[in-house]
Amino acid sequence: MFIVKTLKATVFGLYGYMNFTKSAFQEHAKNFKPEDMQVQMEGKNCIVTGANSGIGFATAEGLASRCLSCL
Repeated sequence: MFIVKTLKATVFGLYGYMNFTKSAFQEHAKNFKPEDMQVQMEGKNCIVTGANSGIGFATAEGLASRCLSCL
């Protein structure tokens, strides 16, 4: 059991290191395509928690700006 827990923690740590560090962000940013962000939100519902400040607020603003019928 100890070996399995240790292995899972190691795999989780490596995954986080490879995907959620500054260097990983810079590597993934090379493949970012701005046109992928131009998605029509017509007829879709979204729930954003913590939308009163910070990243939740920015997310809610971004989603609202894509909704044409919200105007």
